[in-house]
Parts: sequence; structure tokens; C-alpha cells
Amino acid sequence: MLDQIGASIEKIFSYLEFEEIFELKYLCKSYKSLLYNSAGIITRLHSAVKLDQVLVAKLLKTVAKGKGIARLNLNEYDLSSQELLVLSNTLKSTHCKFDLVKLKLTKDSFLQLADELSLCCIKSLDIQKSYIFKDGAPVLAKMLLSCQLLSLNLESNLISSQGAALLAKAIEHSNLQSLNLNENKIGDEGATALAKVIPNSKLKSLILSRNEIGDTGLTELSCAVSVSKLQVLNLFTNEITAEGAKALSKALLSKNLLKLDIGDNCIGKEGIKHFSSASSNLTTINLTNNNIQAQGVLYLSQFIANSLIQSFKANQNSIGDGGVEILASVLPKTPIKNLYLSNNLISHKAIQPLAKNLPLMSILKLDLSYNQIGNQGIKILASVLKLTTVEHLILENNDIGDEGASVLALGIRNSRLNCLNLGSNHIGDKGAIALASNIKESSILSIFLHYNLIRDDGAVAIAKVAYKLKFLNLTLNLIGNCGEAMLSRQRKTPNLKLVF
Repeated sequence: MLDQIGASIEKIFSYLEFEEIFELKYLCKSYKSLLYNSAGIITRLHSAVKLDQVLVAKLLKTVAKGKGIARLNLNEYDLSSQELLVLSNTLKSTHCKFDLVKLKLTKDSFLQLADELSLCCIKSLDIQKSYIFKDGAPVLAKMLLSCQLLSLNLESNLISSQGAALLAKAIEHSNLQSLNLNENKIGDEGATALAKVIPNSKLKSLILSRNEIGDTGLTELSCAVSVSKLQVLNLFTNEITAEGAKALSKALLSKNLLKLDIGDNCIGKEGIKHFSSASSNLTTINLTNNNIQAQGVLYLSQFIANSLIQSFKANQNSIGDGGVEILASVLPKTPIKNLYLSNNLISHKAIQPLAKNLPLMSILKLDLSYNQIGNQGIKILASVLKLTTVEHLILENNDIGDEGASVLALGIRNSRLNCLNLGSNHIGDKGAIALASNIKESSILSIFLHYNLIRDDGAVAIAKVAYKLKFLNLTLNLIGNCGEAMLSRQRKTPNLKLVF
């Protein structure tokens, strides 16, 4: 069977139109799917399959003969030593061009394949969670120069500061534009090594999250970023304090930097103070879990008022009602479209000033999940929804019951909302029925009602309007046989993803 599949590949390939994609599902249960197109081939193999020498050869030879670029995706596939040898020999005998190679390797298997991969023309290499450690770094550095890689994903490989230093030397002379070093324990020393080459590199995206980088490493990075081509910098979950934030304010001066993620650090309100007078071209910033508090929001308001930020994420910062009131006063003056304020100790008291100014904002996505808005706050918010630009509203875990859901149901009519998340609340049948009766008169396409108190009557009501939806989540409710039967019938609804 495997040989027959392999033999048919070239024949199938010759029939395909440019950019036309076919998914071929074989009777052979070993194969999950094989996708072919005229620009190349994407392979997704079930873990139970052994790579057949003839099959792999034909796959890659087909790619080599193709007019375009190929994608080889085996990242969910554990290669045995024999299968690795098959792949290695085939790569050696063909001169493939790949826009993406995604593999799940060990340190030893990577070292075994490295020379063969170097012979190929690869634009993007993804070997995350292969644990190549610092031993594989010199080989990667060599590949950076020979393969002409544009993108490299080394997430969770533990290359350490020594590995980062070796890579840095090669990066300066490579064409690499995107580098993901998430969770590699490079520390301040590795960050400093990278900082030395960033200004003269072609890097546009650098992910350094979860790397134990402190203020010393960040100081070096910030100076380098300010005079670099970097557009994306991710420093999520490191060891950055207020002192590091002071250094980071220099990076904000970069005309190229557009996206900055410094979530899950220890910046605090004193660190945010250094941002207040900074001017930047940032369009996206993530400040999640930095203990900013209401006082920090005051400094932040000065920063965002003079910025181009469109996506502002400040989840889990204990900003409270006072912080929301400050934000509500400044947001109408900004171009912010996505606002994330999850888990911030916000009560119904903060909704009044927010709702008052919400119609004056450009908000498309509003995340108020994991707060304490309650039915009272929902009533205030629902009264202005139709006057706003909000399309995606997240109210998960806000102590909302039937009363709040029923009022909100009226609020979604004639609004722009197309996605509503009310998961993890206390909504029962009454609230579900109210929502169902108004969905028909709304723009809602996706609704999340997981982990509520909905029983059969509510489930049946929602099921009757499910034909209008593209996504419906009713998992973890109290739905009985009658409700489940009604919902099961809706699984046949075209374009609807239903989970319950």
C-alpha cells in the first residue's frame, strides 16, 4: 500500500493547478493526511507509520522537480534511527527547496541530519523542543550561513548563554530575520552576546521569553534595539524590574519597534513611570502581570495618549476601579482597538465611567474576564453596546446570572458584536433562553456559554438558533438527554463548530 501511494505522487502532482490544494485521504488508516499543491508538499504522518524508503524518496524527488517551494512538516512524528537514515539519505540525494521544515528531533538526530539540511535551501527551520543544548549550537551557527535561513525556531532547546553566544556570531553575517529562543536559559550573558550583533543584523523579530534575563541583559538589549531593524521584541517571563524598565525606555525610541511583550515580569508602578514621557511607534504592547496598580495606570495613560498603540494588554495588574476610571478618560484620544483588562479586581463601579466613554473609543475587542462586574455592571454595559464599535466581548467569570444575561441579550440587538464569551458564570435556562431569542436579531456568530448552569430548556432554545452561528460552546453545563439530542442534530449544520 505504501509503495502504491508513493508511486502515485508524481502523477497526482502533474494534474494540479497553481496554488490549488488537494487533501488526499487514503483508505490506509496509517495515514492521517497528505496535502499536495503545485508549490510543493505538506506531509502529516500518523505516528504509527514507518517511513518507507521508496515513499520518502518519491515525496522529496517530487518536491525537487516542482516549480515552487515545499513544506515538510513532521513535527508530530518521532523518527526512529532507521527512519532518520532514510530521511537523511533522501535529502542528500535531492536538492530540495523548502519554505518550511518542521521536525521533532533529539540532540543526536539533529546532529545526524544537520549536514543534509545544510545542503537544502531552507527559508524557515522549526526544531522546537528538540533539546539540542549547547552542543548543537555550533552546528546551527554553521547552518545559518550555509542554508541562508530567514526564520529559525529554537523554542525549548536549552542552548544556554554559550549557545546564544555562538549563534550571535553567525547571526551578524546571516540573512536571519526571525529568531525564537523562548525557554533556552540564555540569561544576561546570552542576551548581552545577542545585543552586540543586533544593530548590524537583519533581525526583525526576536523572541526571548522565559530566559532568566535580568536588568543587566535588558540594558544591553535596549541600547541595541534602539538602533536596530527589530520590529518585534518578546521578553515575556524574565526577571525584569523597575531598573530594567528604565533601560527599556531607550528601546522605545526605535522607529522600527512595533510590538513589545514584557508581560509577567516585576516592573511595578515605579518601572512604568519611566514610560510616561517616552515616545514610540509601538502598535502592540503586553504588560500582563507586572503589578502596575492604579498608580501605574496614571503613568501609563500619559504614555498611551502620545502613542500609536492599537493593542493594549494589561491583564492581572490589580489596577482596580481607579485604574479603569483613569484609562476610560484617556482611551477616547487613542487608536486602541484591542483592550485586555482581565483579572484586575474590577467591580461594577468601574463600568459606569468605562461605559460613558466607550462610544467615543475605537475598541473592537474588549476583555473584562475574571473580574467582579456582576449583574449590576452588565446592565450598565449592555445599555451602551449598540453605540459602540465593540465586535468581540469577553465577560468570562464575572459573577453574571440570569438577570445579567437577560439584560445583555437585549443589548446585543443592533450592536456590532459577533463574538460573545459568557463562560464560567451562573447563567441558567432563563438567561440562555433570553440570549437565544435575541441572537436572531443580532450579528453574533460565536458564543461561549461553557461552565454555566444551563439545563435542557436553555440548551434546546440555543440549539434552535444554532444555524445562525459558526461556533457554539456549551461544555460543562447541566444539559440532560433532551438537550443533548437537540444539540446533536445541529452538528450537521454547515459551517458550525459545536461543542457541548
